[in-house]
Amino acid sequence: MIRLGLLLVVVLLPAVAAQAQQPVPVRVVSAQPAVLDIVHQIGSTSVATVLLSPAVGSASGPSIIVTEGGIFDSWAKPFLAHLPKGATLLRARPNDDSAEGFSWYDLDATWRFAQAFADELTRRRPDEAVAISAALIRFQESLARLERSANLVANSYRDSAVLLTDSRFSPILRMLRLRVVPVDAGLPALERAIRTHKGVILIFDSETKAGMPENIRNEAEEDGLPLVGLRETMPSGLHYQQWIARAMNTIQGALNEAAP
Repeated sequence: MIRLGLLLVVVLLPAVAAQAQQPVPVRVVSAQPAVLDIVHQIGSTSVATVLLSPAVGSASGPSIIVTEGGIFDSWAKPFLAHLPKGATLLRARPNDDSAEGFSWYDLDATWRFAQAFADELTRRRPDEAVAISAALIRFQESLARLERSANLVANSYRDSAVLLTDSRFSPILRMLRLRVVPVDAGLPALERAIRTHKGVILIFDSETKAGMPENIRNEAEEDGLPLVGLRETMPSGLHYQQWIARAMNTIQGALNEAAP
């Protein structure tokens, strides 16, 4: 019995030692679910993701912290002023970039971020360099498929006028080669734009508290103007590519509906 006990100790010790040597996943923090999905696609088990919100005051321990950059980082200034030791800040765009469009609706900006993240993760986890490189290639291929889909839409609807109440969504419209007609979200401006047929569809932010007023919806329906609500944040249960594909499909469906 004693010999069996000794044998168990001898057999178990290597397994315990192997577990102890497993590298700790790199902690990645972001306020955008889409970012964390991209991070997980590239890093897999090498990363542990944390969703940051304005209510979160700090992130303990070495982390990679991802923000939108530019004008979108204003809410995060108190947090960014006290980064934990060993943390790396990655921005989707330069901090002095004043562009209003969401980076995650821009495939080129998304690809640049993916490359920067893969480089930083490889620096921290050189043992996973091959897997990270392979995942980055798969991600690039998925973006190429989205770009081909965008080109198909552009082939049919290039330069179609689109009413847009929120300029942050402009990157996806540029990708589809649509002509953006900015319109103020106020009721009088919206009513005038609809009645004077300034655009063939109307795109708005579906996540605003007010949403699209009922009278504007009725006005648009009477004039045969399709409405498209886009989201600032990726809904749960989707991958980044699915989110962008759905947005493009919704816009294309509205353009099909508006076509004579």
